[in-house]
Amino acid sequence: MSNIALHDVTVLTPQEIAEFPTSLMADLAAQLKAAQEHIKEVKTALDAGAEEKYSSTAADLRDFEGKDTGTVRWDDGEYTIVGNLPKKPKWDQAKLIAILNDMDPDVAAHYVKAEYKVEEKKFTAAPPGIHAQLMPARTLEIGKPTYKIEETTK
Repeated sequence: MSNIALHDVTVLTPQEIAEFPTSLMADLAAQLKAAQEHIKEVKTALDAGAEEKYSSTAADLRDFEGKDTGTVRWDDGEYTIVGNLPKKPKWDQAKLIAILNDMDPDVAAHYVKAEYKVEEKKFTAAPPGIHAQLMPARTLEIGKPTYKIEETTK
């Protein structure tokens, strides 16, 4: 069974894969990691090439349309190129909180989406009184299990 290639794994059942020796699982995991790294490098190179090839045209079209960001489209032979330069607004949290505190709460709630979170590490380390106060607002969902095979160092 050691002649299983990475691309063969997708046609096997979980039961068949479970029968693999750990050494084969580790080898396939290493191959997968290398393939993922390679794909990331290829994507980076293709993205850089697309930026080099299309950025000037996209910038000219955005300028023509009177916008600094957003999506522009143009034809290139048989293809339509869609160039997107997304907005990424960031808000100064201290200033925003001060502004919102001065607003009518209903108006502020209309414009702002807030989500409070408690870091699990801090929740676990909280004194019993704080822990008990926070507990009714906490729901624990279980994530997908993962397994990592590491070579034993001797």
